[in-house]
Amino acid sequence: MGSDNHGAGILPSLGRKGQRMGTQREPDRFGDSSDITSAANSVRGRMLARAEDALYLLVALLLAALALTVIASGAAAFIRSAHSKGVQPSVTGMLNDVLLVLMLVELLHTVRISLRAHQLVPEPFLIVGLIAAIRRVLVITAEQGSAVASQAPSFRPAMIELGLLTILILALVAALIALSKFKVVG
Repeated sequence: MGSDNHGAGILPSLGRKGQRMGTQREPDRFGDSSDITSAANSVRGRMLARAEDALYLLVALLLAALALTVIASGAAAFIRSAHSKGVQPSVTGMLNDVLLVLMLVELLHTVRISLRAHQLVPEPFLIVGLIAAIRRVLVITAEQGSAVASQAPSFRPAMIELGLLTILILALVAALIALSKFKVVG
């Protein structure tokens, strides 16, 4: 065996500039079974992470395309409606479309955060819910804003919905405040 360390399963360990620093064990010919398992799990984990990233990217592209489509169709509908009905009745539909795009952009932001951090963060979902509730409040208010609408049979259910939406908005704001105050770092 002498100077040949291969027979003993020990290899010289070289440091910087080829200096000898000590010895380390040569891996067994068949490897340690726990090393093989952890390596396989590591490979599977990386493959799943790549698949997850690819799906998130696909969802992000679809959300962006959807937002652009809503903007284009909303603008076209607004122009058509403004010519036939006037600007004021057309504003409700355009407002609805703009707030829908805002929700889509916030979802896109959530997907971007998930891609970068590889974790699900609750705040963007609460913000999307808040935007959706405010969007509905604005649409109901615009629809029920005239004096004629206040006499319609749909007025009472609309006011009940506004009350429930107000409670929902307050709860979402409280949740956002609680998350920002009690956020655990790390």
